[in-house]
Formats: sequence, C-alpha cells, structure tokens
Amino acid sequence: MKRVFAVMLASCCWWNIACAQNTTILSGRVLDAQNNPVAGAQLYYYPNIVVAWLGLPEGSFAHTTTDERGRYRFVGVVPPSTLSAVVAFHPTLGCSTVRMGSRPSLTLRLQSLQEFTGKVVNAEGRGIEGALVQLNYVMLQGDEVMLPPPVPPFATTTSADGSFRLPMHPKTSAVGILCSASGYAPSLDIRSTNAEKLTKEGLVITLKPGARITARLVYADNGEPCKHYPVLVEPWTHVTTDEDGRITADVPTDSFALMPGASLSSPTLVPPGFFFPLEVTDLKPGTITDLGVIKVYTEPKITIEVRDDKNKPVPFCGVTIHPEGRRAAGVRFPYFTDSKGSLTIALPDGEYQLDASGPASGDGYYMSHSLPKVSIQQGKMTTPQPVVLKVALTRVQRAQEVQLRVRTSRNEVPKNIWTNLLPEPMDEVEGTWRPYRMEGDKLTIQLGRDRLERLLIVDYGTQEGTLLRNISAQNAPKTVRLQPLPKVRGRVLDETGKAVAGAKVSLIFGQESQFELSNGSTQRMWTEHLPPISTNTDRTGGFVLPLVPESRCWAVVTAKGYEPAVTTVNTGQTVTIRLRRANGEYAGVLVDDYGEPIGKVNLLLQYEFPDSRTAQNYRQRRVPTRAISLGKVTSDDNGRFSLKAMPSPLMLTPRMKNLTLTPIRVKPSTDIVLTLGAARPPWDRGDGASPKPNVEKLLRRVEWLQPVQWEGKNTLLVFTAPYLAQNQWLLQAIRQQMREGWQVAIVLDTASRQEAERYRRMEQLDVPVGFWKRSPQQPATPALPLILPAMPYVVHIGPDGQPARQGISMEELRQIIGMLQ
Repeated sequence: MKRVFAVMLASCCWWNIACAQNTTILSGRVLDAQNNPVAGAQLYYYPNIVVAWLGLPEGSFAHTTTDERGRYRFVGVVPPSTLSAVVAFHPTLGCSTVRMGSRPSLTLRLQSLQEFTGKVVNAEGRGIEGALVQLNYVMLQGDEVMLPPPVPPFATTTSADGSFRLPMHPKTSAVGILCSASGYAPSLDIRSTNAEKLTKEGLVITLKPGARITARLVYADNGEPCKHYPVLVEPWTHVTTDEDGRITADVPTDSFALMPGASLSSPTLVPPGFFFPLEVTDLKPGTITDLGVIKVYTEPKITIEVRDDKNKPVPFCGVTIHPEGRRAAGVRFPYFTDSKGSLTIALPDGEYQLDASGPASGDGYYMSHSLPKVSIQQGKMTTPQPVVLKVALTRVQRAQEVQLRVRTSRNEVPKNIWTNLLPEPMDEVEGTWRPYRMEGDKLTIQLGRDRLERLLIVDYGTQEGTLLRNISAQNAPKTVRLQPLPKVRGRVLDETGKAVAGAKVSLIFGQESQFELSNGSTQRMWTEHLPPISTNTDRTGGFVLPLVPESRCWAVVTAKGYEPAVTTVNTGQTVTIRLRRANGEYAGVLVDDYGEPIGKVNLLLQYEFPDSRTAQNYRQRRVPTRAISLGKVTSDDNGRFSLKAMPSPLMLTPRMKNLTLTPIRVKPSTDIVLTLGAARPPWDRGDGASPKPNVEKLLRRVEWLQPVQWEGKNTLLVFTAPYLAQNQWLLQAIRQQMREGWQVAIVLDTASRQEAERYRRMEQLDVPVGFWKRSPQQPATPALPLILPAMPYVVHIGPDGQPARQGISMEELRQIIGMLQ
C-alpha cells in the first residue's frame, strides 16, 4: 500500500513538470502570518517537486536567504513550472506550503509548525542510535503540500534510545519520512495521520536489517570514471558517484534496483549518459557486495518527440523509459521534453517501452495514446528517428453550480435543508447541520462532474424529502417539491421485555453510487450517512421513524445505561429492538505535553458496533460501519472525567481549538491517561517577536543531576535542541559565559539520567546538567522553539529564580555564540 501510494504521489508530480532550457531570475518576498516581511528566511528552489521525495542533500538545490525587507532573488535557475516550487523556512515562524497543480507563488507566507516525537527501532524493538531521519513531505487537508528543505530541524539524527523530533503542520493529513542507518535497509515511511495522532502517539519506524553495495561507474566509450553521476537506488535513495566514479549505499536484502537518477543541472533532468537498470536480489544482511563496473553509455542517442492529436509538439512533457524484460514494479524516473517538445537521451542496446504524460495549458493533462517500443541493437536504432509519442488531451472538468427552487408539500419554504453533498461535521450531529447553500428557497449545489447520479434533499423540520436522479447543469429542475418520507414503526424493550421510554432512535442510511473515472471506466463506492433524522420512544417504547427511499436504512437506538442497538428497517415494517444493560466504567485525566492536567475540555463519546469492520459485514451490511455519537463529557478543573454505565469499548474524541478531532479507542478502566497535544505551541507569543516557551512549566519537567540554586542576575539557562548534542559552538558559549562570571545550566534533550551523566563526563561540563522527566503522566518531551538552525534556546533567570527574559536578541548573538555575524 505504501509503495502504491508513493508511486501515485510521484506520478502526480511527474505529470506537472515544465522546464525550459534558458535560465531565468526569480525574485519575491517572504511574509509571516500577519503579512509582515521576514528577514533571514532560508529559501530553496526545486526545479521538480519529485526530487523532494528523493532525500537529496541541501547542496543539490539552489538556495538563498531573504534580506531585511524579506526579499529574495534566485539567479540562473530554470523558469518555474506547474509543480516546481520555491520553499521558504524560518526557524521560529515556520515553513511555506505548495499548492498542487499551480505555478509556484513568488510571494511566500510562512505557517507556524509544531513538533512530534518518534523512534527508530530494529526488528527486536531496540532503539537505533545515529539513524538519519528526514521529513520529505507533509500533506495537508486539501491540495497543499509542505516540502521541508533538507536542513535541521527537518533532518535530524536519533539519540541513544532511537528517539527523534520532527516538525509538522497543524493540518497534517499524511507524512513521508525517509530514514536510513548504517547496516539497515533505508525506509520511506508514508502514513496517513494527523497532528493530534502524531502528538499523542508519536511515530515508530522499524528498520529491517540491510546490506551494503558498492559499484564503479565508467563511460563505455573510453573507460573514464563517471564523476558526480546521479544514481537512483530503489526505493527512494539518491546517491552520487565520487571522483573515481564509485558509489556506496545501504540497500534492502530482498530486492532493489539501480537506475540512472536525475541531473538537476539539466532542464530535462537527463543525466550525462544512461546505463541499463540493474536488479539485485537475495543479499544477506550485514554483507558488502561489490556490483563491479557499470558502463554508462553516451551513444547512441535517441530523439523522442511528443505530439498531441493535432500533431503539435508538447513541451515540458514527462517521458518515462521502461526497459523490457525487467520487473514492472518500482520507480522509473521520468525525463522531460524541452520547449520544442523534444527529448534526446543515450540508450544502450536493449528493448524499451516509452510512455509520455504531462500537463496541458488550462484545465487538462496529456496521456499516451499507446506505449510504443523501440529496439537498439549493436549501437543502432532499428526504427527511424525521431520516435514520435502521440498523446491525447483529457480535460479536467470544472465544478458547475446548479440552483434549485425547493418547496415543501404545502408550498412553504423549508427551514432545515440537508443534502448528502454536505461534508459531515466533526461535532455532534444534532443541531449542527447547515444548508449546502440556501438563499430564501433557492438551494445552490456544485456538480464536480457532468452528471450527478443521485441527490437526496431532506427538510428534517417537516421530515419531508425527495430523491433526484441524473442531475446535470443542463437538465436540472427549476423547482423541487418535497414529499413526506416513508415510515417504519417499532418498539424498544429491555432484556426483561419492559418498554424503554425516552430512548433515542436515529436513522443511518447507506447507498452505493457510481462514479465515472477519467479513463472512461466506472467505479462503485459505498457510503453511509447519518442525517439529522431522529425521534424518541413513547411511554410504551413505540416510535415512528422516517426512512430514505432506495437506500439501506438502519434504526439505531441509544439510551442512558444501555448498550446501543441497531437493526435494518424497511418501509411499512414493524420492528422490535431489545437493549442490554451497559456496565462499562471509565475514569481518567487529560494532560498536556508537560504532563499537566487540562481542565474544561469536551470529550465527544462515540461507539462502533461489534464486527462492523469485518469483511462479512462489508458484504452483507448487517450493521453500519460508521461510528455513532453518544454525547459528551467535560473534564473538571483538574482534567479529570468519569463515566458510568457506558458501552464497551468506547471512543473518546477531545474537542479543543486547533486540535484535529481523532477518536481514541479505550476499554473500561478507572486509570485512563489521555495525553493531548497543546491547542497551541507550548510557548506563548509575546509581542509578535520570537516565540517564548513557558519556562516555569518547562522547569517542572526537568530533573537535575545536582541541586541548582539560581544566584545573581547573570544566570543563563540553555535548552538544547535534538541535533545539538555535539555542538561545539554551544560548548564554547557555555565556557565563555562561565569565564565571564555567568551562572550556566543546561538541559539536554534526553529523558535518560545515564545519557545526561555520560555527556557531562565526556564534555567535562562543570555546570548543572538536567534532563527531561518522563512518566505515564508525562510521556512526551516538551516541544522547544528554535532561534536558528543548530542554535540552543537561551533563558535568562532573574535573582528570584523566575525567567527574567527569554531568547537571544540580535545584539547578543555575536557575544553568546561568537561565530555569527
């Protein structure tokens, strides 16, 4: 699944490249969230977004820094394309994002980030020290992507226990993390997740035992070494040969492939020469295998032209070369036509299949008519040149608006319209449904396709509705008349046969819709909806519930002190539903990243029916697969909550501002600890300048190797960042401050007393050294702000032991660090 997702994601990027052969100048501005110019921001230019996925080193990209007015300037880069990107990063203000499918914006706005923790372990679950962990990308909710530059804090190494920290965006929906360590197979870990889950659970990356390969690349015509030649080691490792043409790489032991990589100095990304992709299998863990000499061919050269249906050249179109007789799985890196729709590349003897795809001007993209094959024998092409690839244009349809006049059966204006086009709210269902867009009696809907197979419109005030079929912008009815919905009757009884009065009976309905794909085929998809249609049982346990026509409908019954129950219902049917007593008891506390209780937080209560996720239920649809709401509970001032007579298991969803709502599944227990990521970064923003941590809370998380007494006004407390363990600048600054009579204390980024003691002895630090406490109530180390990459966070402590001032002013940078201008 990860491989499929990665290939699909990369393919999306490859389609949207557009390069030119002439260099250009790019200039723009970097702004913060308040539209203020940002000085000192670092900028990186990606000629093709796909190279961001390969974990290339910092020196591979053009990069610069903004001036005092927040302006930047790139000279000598290829012109921007549909999915090239300019990325800005500032250590305290965050990173910019890229909107998929659009040309790079030259005015970049920074978005603040937060941190999550993770751990790299081996197959036995032991932490791996010194592993390189790089955040390759972060997908946001929507069509935006964050492409972090390959610098700290987006690239880091693991500590002695294998732990690491990486930044993330508050609206994270998926992350891609490249991880490598000596003796292990590299891993591209792709996960669909969110900020809340990453904050609470962290991320565990397991590396498999690997092998190491070496090889030497030489040019086939003269035997000279291929210097600085790019090589792609599948999966997702990009290495470059040295001066002697040699490469060394850690690889998987099962199978992998070596293939030509991408040359960022070439506008078409074609490297100087081509070699036939080499496949390797069945290596033994811990071994070093020399693959020998690999010949790189610069002749013969094949010219490929990409043309559309009107025989016009297609510039900047991706061309992928698939060697025949090789396994189809894996990535074959694409190259790109120039501004005249032509691509020239050298290929050795062999059979090749060619594929072309790329963006079209406007709303469309090109796809190959067919996949032609070419053959090269004894250094000669067997087919005439140029090889012409024909592509067809597929238009991306724009969303169309359709306006309907909606009236009830009594010709009244409906007040509470609901349609199944609405995104479902993350909060409780009751009372939160809103019109799709209603002005008077006019309902405006958007059609993403030419035709909508079915559209359900319900007024849950009158419990009337209608089902429209095959709606398009051309045949949409001007007036829609709602009619009373069909009904089902029933009774709700307990285990002894007594009527349960006041039970809530809600409707869930499911439907299978047909979608037309871009290639002309169709796909069917099952969806379930929880409309705002419900009723309560009367004194005898009876109820009448409206149904949605032509759908699979369930009646869901919830009552205090009972397990929820569900049954399938049909029009005209009379059903009896029995409830069982619920005995689940839950009690616990909500704590933040500091381990301190969070009071007055709403916990949404949800429940999933047993076996709802089984394959048999997916086939037979006995119970709904979606969760149902059971109300909410609010933590007290001390962060504690308790529940009795609840079903088991239960899903608890904290509802906090700026916190993604993710259910946490728990079993009955009176000792639950829910660790929530802070609703905002764990430092307060003061006057809009640099972020400030809550030092008072941070110090409560610190355990010292020796007692600490704050004395004098020149007291300096240094919180280190993960990648500062061997930072000589920091050690020089500490020793310099001590010589000047300052009292210095340092908090290392570790939760291990042994590691803190070892570090102090190794560096001969005659200063108080602290480390982070960790307990069930404090499972995560706190997130710390950064001033600059590879810089500590410094706090000045006053005579009373309270933080008098936080951070480093620009005037103090030179004094404290001594090496920054």
